[in-house]
Amino acid sequence: MKDYGEIRIKAQEQAEKAWDERGIESWFKKLLVKGIPEKRLDHKEILLNKEVILDRVRQRAEDCEFMAHS
Repeated sequence: MKDYGEIRIKAQEQAEKAWDERGIESWFKKLLVKGIPEKRLDHKEILLNKEVILDRVRQRAEDCEFMAHS
């Protein structure tokens, strides 16, 4: 688990972030209407691109948090 200082820094970064509200809202609405798209993923490709994929997942999670005002 991250220490309190790291969490506080991340929270401050999120508070100061310039959000693409229209883009996030558009993606969020599409997700609500169509659901989570089904993908067939190649295990080797996932391992090769692990960090890129994790960064994208983190970004989408932050976008969801922004839209949900959590």
